[in-house]
Amino acid sequence: MVDEQVLDVLEKIAEAQVEFLSNETIRAINFPARTNLIARFMNNQSSLLEILNRVYTTHMYGSITNALLTVTMPAVPRNFSEPVAVTASQNQINASLDTITVATAPCAICTEPISSGGARIRACRHEYHRACISQWFSMSVRCPVCRHDIRETGPAARTSTDALRTSSPLASQSEDTDT
Repeated sequence: MVDEQVLDVLEKIAEAQVEFLSNETIRAINFPARTNLIARFMNNQSSLLEILNRVYTTHMYGSITNALLTVTMPAVPRNFSEPVAVTASQNQINASLDTITVATAPCAICTEPISSGGARIRACRHEYHRACISQWFSMSVRCPVCRHDIRETGPAARTSTDALRTSSPLASQSEDTDT
């Protein structure tokens, strides 16, 4: 009997969460108050699950010390509008970099000459100190110079300025008139 009641309460909690976190409900909440209300809702959900856990455990074993239901709630971000950092795996980083012994340019991040410990992104050929680019890739998956995504294989796509410079009809006309 208690098992069915616990499952019913869990179902109601899940339904409430789906309904509250729907796009319609979230959009209806005043934007400045949105983060605090969502955080409070998630904390209340967590508290309800903890109470349910204690009731079920007490009923089943007569003791709160033996927890049968274990529920781990994800950490609630402080601000839901903050961007989520996307990083590459170490395998993706290693696959995208070549070690260089002689640099043709300074490090594109710190602008210091690369005397040792250099790395080049295979797709776009931009060069960095290995420590500089490793730190960069802990925050981003894109080349800091041309924005090539290192998770993609193959050569880097040209930037929009390169495309305009090489394939624009206006650029072709101006080159023809210059000669």
